[in-house]
Amino acid sequence: MNQQTYDVCVSLTSWRGRIFSEIVQLVLYSLLKQKTKYRYKVVLVLSTDEFPKKEAELPANIVKLAERVPNMELLWDSGNSKAYKKYFPVQRKYPDIPIITIDDDSPAHENFVEKMMELHNKDTKRVIYGYHMVPHNLPGIDCVRYGVALYPPKSLFPLDEHFGRKFFKDMDDEYMRLLHVLAGTQYFEIKASDVLCIQAGAQDVAMQRIMANQWGEIRGMWDTLFAAMPELKKLWDKNVRKKN
Repeated sequence: MNQQTYDVCVSLTSWRGRIFSEIVQLVLYSLLKQKTKYRYKVVLVLSTDEFPKKEAELPANIVKLAERVPNMELLWDSGNSKAYKKYFPVQRKYPDIPIITIDDDSPAHENFVEKMMELHNKDTKRVIYGYHMVPHNLPGIDCVRYGVALYPPKSLFPLDEHFGRKFFKDMDDEYMRLLHVLAGTQYFEIKASDVLCIQAGAQDVAMQRIMANQWGEIRGMWDTLFAAMPELKKLWDKNVRKKN
């Protein structure tokens, strides 16, 4: 199938410290066994910086899946943009179809793709965020963690992952929020636990503890960006107050 044949890509990434764990395999199996009418492709994006020998350094069962399952793909990227590579390399290869991003430690419900696409079809221009329900402590800036997201084509402001790493380090969720607001894109929101097999309560409590120590750092990232790029601050202020 070429990219026009698929209705959606489901993208995730992993790293050397986790890819050999059982949870990554469970996530992949959950994605490949979806009950849906939509034609979808599962893309596992990995970095040649971490795996210079590519498939030779991966778990054998993951390599076999990619070889034998027509709608699974291993996509290799360089530069190791960490979590950012869930989206950007896939968007460059498949620019004309929606991209769902998912973490590598949360298996999907069997109707995950169906639910995400049904919501997407209610307004095909909107981003969808599956939130971990972390409090929104900064005015105009969510500072939330997205367990899952769907990005339609052309829904994000055209900046790349390198810009994100420069200003937001590993906080890719903050950066994706920036890009959708700068683009003036509206959004739907759902609970991540409605489509993923996560212990929502436990994760939210743990996330709140982590985030309590990071609010100042995150606020500083936003301040640094807007001080360096006042034109982006002006566009942010214009769009962030738009009615969703």
